[in-house]
Amino acid sequence: MKAFNQFLKISTFKVAQRDILIADQQALTATGLTSILADICSASSKNVTSASELFSSMGTDQYGILFIDYRQLPGFDIEQFSLLSARNPELKIAVVSDDNDHKSILQVLNQGVSVFITKNCGLQEITMAYHAMQRGEKFFCNKILNILLQLRTPEQAIKNSVLTERELEVLKLIAIGYSTLEVADQLYLSPHTVSTHRKNIIKKLTIKSPTEFVVHAIDLGLVNFDAKC
Repeated sequence: MKAFNQFLKISTFKVAQRDILIADQQALTATGLTSILADICSASSKNVTSASELFSSMGTDQYGILFIDYRQLPGFDIEQFSLLSARNPELKIAVVSDDNDHKSILQVLNQGVSVFITKNCGLQEITMAYHAMQRGEKFFCNKILNILLQLRTPEQAIKNSVLTERELEVLKLIAIGYSTLEVADQLYLSPHTVSTHRKNIIKKLTIKSPTEFVVHAIDLGLVNFDAKC
């Protein structure tokens, strides 16, 4: 919590036009973040303390960023992350939670959440997470990355070696959050070709969820979230 409180004191929030929503029942976190945001940006922020308040507020379509601790939000289920994204495609979501349960963390990531940090993160990790969220990229703190890598099996290590150079390039871009069209543009390929590479990667690595793209990319040294800033 000490590191998280330090994070609240830095002026890195640059929010234009749309406001910020904070979904957390913990008064210390919510009040501290609300106070800091009021001092450093023109966008207003609002705190909600339940799932019903969250969805009611999101219905106004005025919020562009959501900071949420799903464990501290009565009535909120992990499956509702996908509902939030479906209703608000441009919403940027950052989970800030001290969840220690491997199963629930993986469920959150498989719901499409791309930024996940804990309240015990160091200042550098939290800052990088914020910048990644602004760019629409993925970011997980070291604790979350360790959980992802624990999913890797010896059989997966062998399968990693069968990817072609082009498939490795596609895997890297998918892992950091690029869409099929963005990968195609970056590599000067057609979307159809990228889709074919994606299917081959899924087949070769037996990928069953979006999170596993990140697992393999990290394991192969294709991405290093710690180096992002």
